[in-house]
Amino acid sequence: MSFTFKVEKREGKVTNEELCMGVVSGAKQESISLQFDKKDFKNLFAEAGYTNIITLEGLGDPIEVTIKNLDRAPFTNEVRHVEFYALERGVEMNAEVPLVLVNESPLASTNAIINQVVYTVPISCRPRDLIQEIEVDMSKLAEMGDTIFVKDLKVSEKVTINLDSETAIVTASEPKPEKKEEEEITPAAEVPVEGEEVETEEKEEAKESE
Repeated sequence: MSFTFKVEKREGKVTNEELCMGVVSGAKQESISLQFDKKDFKNLFAEAGYTNIITLEGLGDPIEVTIKNLDRAPFTNEVRHVEFYALERGVEMNAEVPLVLVNESPLASTNAIINQVVYTVPISCRPRDLIQEIEVDMSKLAEMGDTIFVKDLKVSEKVTINLDSETAIVTASEPKPEKKEEEEITPAAEVPVEGEEVETEEKEEAKESE
């Protein structure tokens, strides 16, 4: 999915509360200070996120970018500044792509402990081949002890996952057995015989009177 976004060059600080500041830069893109409508950007980010390609318009030639970083206000969480990264045509880019669990594991109805270890993976590809997510087929977890690795993820040959192929993504394991509390057993030698306590006390009193 492609997006377009209207921006303007910025000179100095922004005083209009309806506008947000930003910058676009890249390996071969001179840094340009920007300003744009806050509400429009909020809607854009809700759909495009960090991985979709966005075409910036209003700077002369259109510039294809991704959103690299957001600076937010500490209390309101409102976006104060946006950093766009300009893409180079024909040159690979790097991105962090989320993993999405699909299908149901045969272990879902058992007491197996399903643990997702990795939630996003770094990839590299050309801008036109950028993907938004990678599916993790949970049906591969069929037995206790099964693991889905990076090497099990299905992506296009045009996309490279920059993570060791043996990295675990999701694991299935048996629940740990509950430890039974051991009952405290008093050794027989420590259990007083009936009448023994009284006899011992009488002996101690006799010693004190001597």
